Amino acid sequence: MLKFLFTILLNVIGVCVLIAVIIVPMMPQFRNDKRVDSLLGTVLCSQGERLVRESSNNPIFSRVGIAMTPYCVTRSGQKHDMTMRWLLIGLGGFGASMLFGIVLDIMLALSLFRRAVVHISVVRNTPPSFRTTPSMPPSENLELSLTDKLQRLDEARKSGLIPKEDYDRLRQAILEKM
Repeated sequence: MLKFLFTILLNVIGVCVLIAVIIVPMMPQFRNDKRVDSLLGTVLCSQGERLVRESSNNPIFSRVGIAMTPYCVTRSGQKHDMTMRWLLIGLGGFGASMLFGIVLDIMLALSLFRRAVVHISVVRNTPPSFRTTPSMPPSENLELSLTDKLQRLDEARKSGLIPKEDYDRLRQAILEKM
């Protein structure tokens, strides 16, 4: 259960990265927000540079809905286009955490499925004489005759539930208790 919560947390982190790095800076109500510029600048720009967001003049990005171009501006006034870095960090962080979380979800689901199949297989291959029955109290299970105990042990060996060495050891233990 804890593993599934971890994968859900990874997916939530991915969505938060997408919202914080890509979606919020492009929203019109945050277009001139200095807090967004400051936070995004710490991710995109080097120390001593500040982030400036301008309307996008790139026709390809404008067509797909990216309406801004982030620039890092040095103290001397030089502008560096950070669009590709911005998209790589935002979409890459989202994609990597989501993909990792989904792969873990699939692996955990397959592991649970495999365990269920093994459990069903063991139950089906267990001889009826070794299955516990709710109607028989445990005290009656202990009071089996010598013949019943040896027959059940032999059935378990023949069905492959116990190896020959364990069969010999358990058979000897039953005979010694007599």
